[in-house]
Amino acid sequence: MDNFNSYNRFENKTQGYGIGVSTLRFGKKWYILPKGKAIFKTYDGFAGQLKNIRIVNELVCSELCKQIDLDCATYEQASLYGQTGVVSYDIAKYDEKLIDGEMLKKISGVNEKSSSISIYSKAIDNLKKKNIKIDKKNILKELYKIALFDTLTFQTDRHDNNILFAVNENENSLKPTKLIDNEFAFLTLLLPQIQYASTFDNVLNTYVDYAKFNRKVFSVDGFKSYKKLVSGIVKLAKNDEELKTILVSTLTNINVEKAFENVEEMGNKISPDYKKYVSHLVDYSKQCFIDEIKNYKIKTEENKNKLEK
Repeated sequence: MDNFNSYNRFENKTQGYGIGVSTLRFGKKWYILPKGKAIFKTYDGFAGQLKNIRIVNELVCSELCKQIDLDCATYEQASLYGQTGVVSYDIAKYDEKLIDGEMLKKISGVNEKSSSISIYSKAIDNLKKKNIKIDKKNILKELYKIALFDTLTFQTDRHDNNILFAVNENENSLKPTKLIDNEFAFLTLLLPQIQYASTFDNVLNTYVDYAKFNRKVFSVDGFKSYKKLVSGIVKLAKNDEELKTILVSTLTNINVEKAFENVEEMGNKISPDYKKYVSHLVDYSKQCFIDEIKNYKIKTEENKNKLEK
């Protein structure tokens, strides 16, 4: 684990993070290291008892993103002035300004409080009318990958402020940037509620109810159950060959056990019970996706046999 009391590690970095924010409700503290070259996060206060889990989640999700070619901020466990946390850097280039999904919707004139692929699609269409250079297909592809990943990993904190875009004012352009803030993956924000759930169906219902009323789950519109959520994501890929390939390759390549193994090789100890719990969640999600793929009869030439193995 690196100690960042001295900042020499970042002396030669050419990219930076941007503006830091403190979220006191969940006990998160953000420290922007010199010249904005990195950000250190630690957790205490409310939900501070989940500190170690939140650190592990960031590290594990970073590893999972590498497996499925989803552009995610690099996270490493670190310490700063005696506080344990994670450090990340290289989110935006020096000539780029970061805006979040909330700001994107605001400047595009889309007045929607919830977040979904279709809502962002409307925002992008409005911005294109203002002659901003946007590769809509690429942005929607990246948003699809995020929705797929978030559903597989049961994210509970993917609100608009956790979806970032890079703006290059010189080029008058906008593009998606790295994924951040996966600390509340695997239903972590709901652990106090679900620990008393009598069945796994009750756990899923708690997640869906949370998604409807807290607007912190980024996905598709109008789902009424977890399986309907999965179905909506699969349906988007039905008539799009590129999304089909992303869908099947993600399910084929994502490997929670390998991600945990890599994180532990960095010197992090993870509870066997937590590893078992996370593996169960993701295995269940993968099976839901595989069932829906069969229902929609989705195949790709490259991957048509992989999911059967």
